Amino acid sequence: MFRVDDGFYDSLKVKSIPRGAARKGAIALWTFAGSWSDKHSQDGLIPAGQVEELGGTRKEADWLLTSELWHDENHPCPRDPDDEKKPCPPVPRGYYLFHDYGDWNDLKIDKDKRRAATRERMRKLRNGEGTK
Repeated sequence: MFRVDDGFYDSLKVKSIPRGAARKGAIALWTFAGSWSDKHSQDGLIPAGQVEELGGTRKEADWLLTSELWHDENHPCPRDPDDEKKPCPPVPRGYYLFHDYGDWNDLKIDKDKRRAATRERMRKLRNGEGTK
C-alpha cells in the first residue's frame, strides 16, 4: 500500500509547486505513480514512459523534480551530510525515483520476507505443526 503522510499537503516541497493546475497535476501524477510503483514492487522507481500512461505530463514530472519530491539521474538526493538517513540510491537513466520512498513505504525485499513468512506459517498450519 502506497502511504501518504497526513502533513504532505502542507509540506514545503508541495508548496514549492505553483498553486492551481500545476500543483494539482503534479500531485495527481505523484499519487498515481506512487500507487503504480507499490503495486509493481518498484521501490519508488517510475519509468519515464509511465508518466504519460498515468495521465501525467513532462512538465508535471519536472515540477516533482524541482520540488525534490522525485529524483532523476541528474537530480541526486540533496541529503544533508549531517542527516543520519542515507541519501536515496542513484537513479537509472530513463527513470524517476520518489525521494525517501523506503522511509514511508515497504520495499520489495520487505514484502518478499513477509510473504515468505506467511507461506511458512500456512505450511505449518496445513501440516498440523505448532498446534497442541
